[in-house]
Formats: sequence, C-alpha cells, structure tokens
Amino acid sequence: MKYSMMRYIEEYKNKSFHEYHFNPVDALLLSQLAYPKMEKIVPGFRADHYPTLKEIHEDPNYEALFTDPVYGQMYREIFEEIYDSVRYSDIRASFFMKVSRRDQDCNFAAITFQKGEHCFVAFRGTDGKINAWKEDFNLACEKVIPSQNLALSYLKGAARKTRGKLILSGHSKGGNIALYAASKAPPRIQERIQRIFSFDGVGFPRSFYRKKGFQRIADRIYKVIPRESTVGLLFSDHRNPRIVKSYKHGLVQHDLMNWKIKDGRFQYCRNLKKSSRNLGNRLNRWIDSLTQNEIRDYINCLYKLIGGYEKTMVYELKPTEILSRFHDFIRHGDDVEKKQFLRVSAKILTC
Repeated sequence: MKYSMMRYIEEYKNKSFHEYHFNPVDALLLSQLAYPKMEKIVPGFRADHYPTLKEIHEDPNYEALFTDPVYGQMYREIFEEIYDSVRYSDIRASFFMKVSRRDQDCNFAAITFQKGEHCFVAFRGTDGKINAWKEDFNLACEKVIPSQNLALSYLKGAARKTRGKLILSGHSKGGNIALYAASKAPPRIQERIQRIFSFDGVGFPRSFYRKKGFQRIADRIYKVIPRESTVGLLFSDHRNPRIVKSYKHGLVQHDLMNWKIKDGRFQYCRNLKKSSRNLGNRLNRWIDSLTQNEIRDYINCLYKLIGGYEKTMVYELKPTEILSRFHDFIRHGDDVEKKQFLRVSAKILTC
C-alpha cells in the first residue's frame, strides 16, 4: 500500500494529539477539508453552535458535501475515515464562508477548525470553476486579487471570534491567500499566528517579501512543494521550500493526495527535479519580461479562447472545441489582438 494521506489517516486516526502531536500532515488533511461543500451544514460567523466532524456526518445534508463530480468521492473517503476517530471527531467546523463572483473573477472559500483554544484556518485553493483559474492567472498582473482581500477580512473575523493560537493553511491559491492574510493582518493578530502552511502555493512578487508585515511572520512559514512542482515555483519566493516526494509525475504532483508520507511524516528530498526548476525559472522570467497590461490582455484573450465566458466548470471544456476556437482566432481574429497574443506567446521561447 502506498504511504500517502489515506494510509496516514488509517494509522494515526485513533491516536490523540497528546499521543502524536499535530504536524504538517495534519495541516495538509485539514486543508483538504476546505474543499467539500459545507455551506448547508457549517454556519458563518453569526451562529451559536458549530458542528463537530462527527455531527457533520450525522447531518441530513451530509451527502451535499460530496457533489463535486471530480473530487467528491475522494472527499467522502477522507471523511468516512475521520468522522468517528479519536484524533479528529471532536474538531468543530466553524465560520464557513464562500464567495463566488464571476463578473469579478473571484472565487473564495474558507473554514475554521477548532479544538479547545486551538484554531486552524483553512483557505480553499482553486476548484473546478473556470473563473477561479482566471483569478489565479490574475496574480501575475494585479497587485491584489479579490480572494486575497477576502482572506484578510476572514482572518480578522476568525480572530475576533476565537482565542488562543492561530494556524493558517491552504493548498495552491489557498496557500497564497493564507500567506497574504497573515502578512497584512494587524500586529495583534500576527502575534497569535503560530504557523502558516503553504502547500504548493503560488508565491508573490519580490517587493512583497520586503514589506514589514511579511517580515514579522516570515519565520513561521512552512512551505511544501513536490519535486516536480510548477505552481509552487511561480513568482519569486523568500526562502527554500521543503521538497516532498510524490507517487506521480509532472503537473499531477500538484495533487497533494499523491505526496509520500511514511511514519507520520512527509518524505522529503533535497532537490527539485532539474526540468521542473528550469521550467519554473523560464516562466518567471517570461512573466517578468511582460508589462501588467500585456499580461492582463493575454489572460483575457486566453480566457476567451477556451470559452470561459460561456462555460462555468473546467471539466466542461472540450479540447476539440478549444482547438476550433483557436483555429478561428488565427484565421479570422482581430489583427492587433492576434499579433499581440502570438508575440507574447512566442516570447517564452527566448526567456
């Protein structure tokens, strides 16, 4: 059996946090629980009661958590293993918040898990919505994206409603907005932050790492990327991340369910794969070589080519339809727009 997340859950679910302390693998697991559709079960900030994971399992709307056609079954398998476990069953899920605004390229969700006075704030990464992917791309050309501002507001709200230490976490875009919220939070909240986990999260422009807010929390960041990372290498980073082994190869390594775990720990290695490091460097040089307007126009054109204005979910996209749109664009598209798109595309070959 592969020593990945599911094996970890099987081996440690009946060990309390006193027997085996909270660790980065637990952070990874709770980060995954930001993805199920909790809105019918877990209330927002104005509730008197928040359910434990065991109570969620008993809720009449339990099946609604797993309606995602791609990852729903995986979330179900996780939940079925942990809801009655010694380690996780009495964790309370609270302050669920979801905002999706297609006209603003905004797709945000977060949830806070509480056990005693310990609070774990999990920010959802990119799901299957096309506008969520477009918001990710906008990180390259916008100083602040909507989800970053929402993450900061959410953190302030969670801090007001809780006491004790705070742990922030997220996968992919979730890691980026967790770090953004921690860096921009008032000092009184930053003092409560114990750790910020970023699992293959997108980075920031170099100027971000020089700001005082970031410097105050820099020593509490725990970033993990797979050996063949692409997403986690985008933009510059402030320090060398921890590199985890994976059972898969290429872009699929972004899926954290394939990361290697053994004896309750991630299986780390010393170096990135050379091809991954080279690709990351090339993409960053390409982004740095473009103006914000060039990047913005390029993203908008690409979004139009894949049919993002007509489609909602990534799995609705058909390769043949995208190729047909691209063919029509090359043959009949606006000459100025076409020339600009092809010029920016070709520029990556020289970076």
